[in-house]
Amino acid sequence: MDFSVSALLPTLPTKGVWDPPVAQVDGAGFHSRPDWSHPSSLKTDVFKDFRQHWMQTILSQNLHKEITQHFAEQRPEPPFDSALVTQMRESIEQLLRFHNIPANWDVPQNQPLCLHILQALPRLTGDPDSELFHHLIEGVPTGFLRNIPPSHCFDSTTSTDDEPPPLSVHFDGWKSAHDDPEITSELVQEELRQGWVFEFPGTLADAQAQYPVGVSVGKLGVATSSRPPRLIVDSSICGLNQNCPLPEKGSLPSSKDLIRSFLLRNSTSPLSGLSLDVKSAHKRVAIHPSEHGLVGFAWQDKIFFYKVCPFGATFSAHWWSRLGGFLLRTAHRLIYLPHGALLYVDDFIFFQDEKVLPLSAAFLVLFLRAINLPISWKKCELSHTITWIGWKFNFYSGLVSVHPDKQKKLLDLISSLLKHNRVPLKVIQKTVGLAMWITQLFPLMRIWLHHLYMDMHKIPATQFSVDPGYWHEMVACLNTDLTFHSRPPGTAIPIGGTLVEVRHRKVYSLEDVRSSLLSERRVWLRIRDPTSTRRFLGPGSIRTLQMFQNWMNHMAPIRSIWPTFSLDFYAAADACAHDAMAQIGGFIQLPDRMVWFSERFSPEDFYELEVEVNRNMQRDIVCYETLAQLAIVKLMTLHIPAQRYALRISSLSDNTGAEAGVNSLFTTKTPLAFFLEKLCITATTTGIHLDVSHISGKSNELADAISRWNFEGDPPAGIENSNRCRFSLRELWLGHTSVSVYPRHTSLSWHLPK
Repeated sequence: MDFSVSALLPTLPTKGVWDPPVAQVDGAGFHSRPDWSHPSSLKTDVFKDFRQHWMQTILSQNLHKEITQHFAEQRPEPPFDSALVTQMRESIEQLLRFHNIPANWDVPQNQPLCLHILQALPRLTGDPDSELFHHLIEGVPTGFLRNIPPSHCFDSTTSTDDEPPPLSVHFDGWKSAHDDPEITSELVQEELRQGWVFEFPGTLADAQAQYPVGVSVGKLGVATSSRPPRLIVDSSICGLNQNCPLPEKGSLPSSKDLIRSFLLRNSTSPLSGLSLDVKSAHKRVAIHPSEHGLVGFAWQDKIFFYKVCPFGATFSAHWWSRLGGFLLRTAHRLIYLPHGALLYVDDFIFFQDEKVLPLSAAFLVLFLRAINLPISWKKCELSHTITWIGWKFNFYSGLVSVHPDKQKKLLDLISSLLKHNRVPLKVIQKTVGLAMWITQLFPLMRIWLHHLYMDMHKIPATQFSVDPGYWHEMVACLNTDLTFHSRPPGTAIPIGGTLVEVRHRKVYSLEDVRSSLLSERRVWLRIRDPTSTRRFLGPGSIRTLQMFQNWMNHMAPIRSIWPTFSLDFYAAADACAHDAMAQIGGFIQLPDRMVWFSERFSPEDFYELEVEVNRNMQRDIVCYETLAQLAIVKLMTLHIPAQRYALRISSLSDNTGAEAGVNSLFTTKTPLAFFLEKLCITATTTGIHLDVSHISGKSNELADAISRWNFEGDPPAGIENSNRCRFSLRELWLGHTSVSVYPRHTSLSWHLPK
């Protein structure tokens, strides 16, 4: 039989109105949610008539087709002609007049937005950030005078008693600013042309007299990466950031929040996406004139001050998050029909029914043009596939993949690390950072990075020699933890270094050092230098790098964003340990019976598999709690073998360490990291993922009893011996290597291969 995609789409599972997961963060604060197909997101449709009028206009003039073609061609100029923008402004005026609100299209100084119009909209929507536009119009405070009012949209910060450093002035820029003075000068001139900065016509003393609030001059730098060079000012080195406390801390969505918002509820319609990138977002917010002197930089013996919020100042991010949050909350109300929308700093993303989104996109873009919000039109996308914060989302197929640029960057970093065993620390840090970012959506790959973390924090040791005649002077320079608080006379031993060996013998205390045998020859010391910029990669790190290299080269880093099917079974596991014994136990309550396991292991069982555990097994109890959760997955596979869909099981644990490890699938502590490696391999091969929640020890009675069963009497009440499943440690650790059939009583006319 032949099937078309369109014919099969209605057969796909739908996401019910109240079905999990439910995304909580869209970037606009806790009064807003990304999923506007969920009932809790809906508010009064104050723009209904306004929207319907424009939807009809867009359809009649084919504006939805025009904007689709415009974005497909990546044209740099804004879509739609000025006559349409004027028509949108007239509609906004009519809307405001209907509610007896005057329309004022004046544009305040030093920024492009029609702030008076935006200030009028909260009177329609009841937006909670009531004081935002008063400050945007007058110029925002930096917080230096402790005068930033809260938005009531984000979590409040707690004040500290730490005394901030005084404001300072730095006429010397960072090295990046001086590497290519011509480029830096061009960037400064561009800031002047845009009206974002002004050259101060006087000396530093003149500036301090003109700005009694305060004057600070940060270090100028130039950021270069895959993007064009851009000017940055270090507002921390001059003490500005530390002196500008913020009343709230913004919340940014992640790729996981978008995934939690997919699909739209009670709908099988194909989806498309829209992305909008605000151009130089922070610099669209003007600073109050009295505080211009706080945000300065120097270049070629001249002083410049910002009129707008520069990138790098903490208050800049705060004010833009409030303005961006307001725009997103307003966009939700404008679009209203079921959709998803999120804002990460200055990157908006929307998704909706593919037939409706072009109309919503045209409507929203016309509104943004009417209020003069600067958009990087060439970067905008309106398609099934959208690039957002480094990920490629395909809303039609429900897939997300790593952007090719990120893949190439990681592969280049890995290649540079695999060339030598002794490698720059910065390259390891960049590799680990990028790999951690990628594995946020591929969590089963993250655990192997603990090898790199371990090598990253293993400071290499260097040999130094000391004349035996100055031995006591050298010992006097040591702290009790064998770190050097001062440099021994006549040596290059680094302050802060750690003494690890004397004459090729390890030392652990000052007593070990003092008891070292000396001779007339120079004494060789092995010292770890904390300032070392090189690290050695061990076999585990090299194996991990090769694994990630193969993954990026030969397997597409793609995953589904469809909601994972959750099995509604009750499961719990527990472990106990003392001396040289550890026992695990757990159960799954299936619809027709309760299946369970209980197994006991000794240190020798683990040593046979080359797993190093403590002989006092209680000290590794978190590992055995994790092993018990792994056994839950194995137990489930015995009853749903060869399933092909990703499944999620909710399980309970009374150990917070195991709960945290199993849910995050990452730790840098061994041997727990090795147990989590096995859990990740098991989850990969079975397609079953655990969602572990905490249960108090007293409530985990059955799992606790199973894990303490003595194997002699009857099993704990409520379970039957016939439903017990047995696992050897080798089966749990290495997996099944033999062919099996299901159901188990199936009769075959041939023997299974060994």
